[in-house]
Amino acid sequence: MTIPLIPIVTILIKVQSSIVANKQLNNDYNLVQDCGDKKDCEGLGEALERLVNSDKNLKSYQLDNVDLEGANLKDADLTLTDLKSANLQRVKLEGANLKGVRFQQANLQDANLQKADLGGTELQGANLQDANLQKAELRRTKLEGANLEGANLEKAELIFVDFKDVSFKGANLENALILSSQNLSAAQIKSACNWEKAIYRFDLEDKGKPSKSKVDQEANEEFIRSLEKDPASNPQELADCNKW
Repeated sequence: MTIPLIPIVTILIKVQSSIVANKQLNNDYNLVQDCGDKKDCEGLGEALERLVNSDKNLKSYQLDNVDLEGANLKDADLTLTDLKSANLQRVKLEGANLKGVRFQQANLQDANLQKADLGGTELQGANLQDANLQKAELRRTKLEGANLEGANLEKAELIFVDFKDVSFKGANLENALILSSQNLSAAQIKSACNWEKAIYRFDLEDKGKPSKSKVDQEANEEFIRSLEKDPASNPQELADCNKW
């Protein structure tokens, strides 16, 4: 029986393409491992994007000081990766697993972190100015000294967070859930936009996750009224909230 030539050629092309793709991914892995803390590592952003798209594991890499400006790492699993002092301006991290990532002093200005899991993430001194953190989970996140000016925190969960020296000027707190926080002053809250629409008083479910059905409306409204009646905590300069 004669085997048609075209299907054989098609199979050979697919096999060859697969080999080339696997070789590329291996090269990408090697590049990521070799970059370490090099500030200039040519091709690193593209390599990480290919690895993310191939569902490869990117956990626990040492990538401090690297330049990943504008990289698309949507839905990436970067658990426990070291990105201290990295340039992550405009990086796309929607839906990413960022648990335990070390972002100290990193530049995340204009980064997209929608629905990202930032549980236990270390963001001390990080620049998150104008970052998009809608529906992001910041549970036990270390934020001391972080810049959140102009950031979008709509519907974000900020639970058991230390806000020491955090700047919220012009940030959007609409429907943000803020619970059991430390070092969060009335002045910090009122420097943000839509702070009176945030939720500060609600119960927790068994697993420590907030439930909107359990918001303590009366206590929440009372807390907001207490802030409104405290002129000493009013910001000296009102933030521009027009974009919200």
